Amino acid sequence: MGDIGYIAADVYYRMCVDLCCNEGGDLMPIYCFSCDSCGRTAEQQRLMKDSSKPIVCECGKPMRRDIAAEHRGCRHVPGIWPQASEAAAIDPSQVEEFKRFDREQGVPTEYLADGRPQFTSAAHRKKYCRIHGLYDRNAGYSDPEPVNR
Repeated sequence: MGDIGYIAADVYYRMCVDLCCNEGGDLMPIYCFSCDSCGRTAEQQRLMKDSSKPIVCECGKPMRRDIAAEHRGCRHVPGIWPQASEAAAIDPSQVEEFKRFDREQGVPTEYLADGRPQFTSAAHRKKYCRIHGLYDRNAGYSDPEPVNR
């Protein structure tokens, strides 16, 4: 069992290196940026030495590095939606029943073939969790809260 753990850790490390490093092996984390002019947010993978250099927004103004968004995991960057949820997945045989219930509750939701719901935004996820009595204890502020039953 110990060898499998080492193998899994090695594979995970190699996967992270592949995703976070350029061909020269330089670390390239993902940084979040915000535009003070129009409110847009963006993620960009770049060298650590270039982390604070601004990027240009679609509106033409410079975007600044948003460290607070990075600590939140850049969750509200438009490019990360839709998101499929493993935790809220249902049996594939229940998809039609859940779709009907979601529509009746005013939270229309699409499901993948394996039963995972697809959330189109943080607000959509919050409403979905609320109508299904789910609680995301690892979410941030204004996300689903505990449901008292």
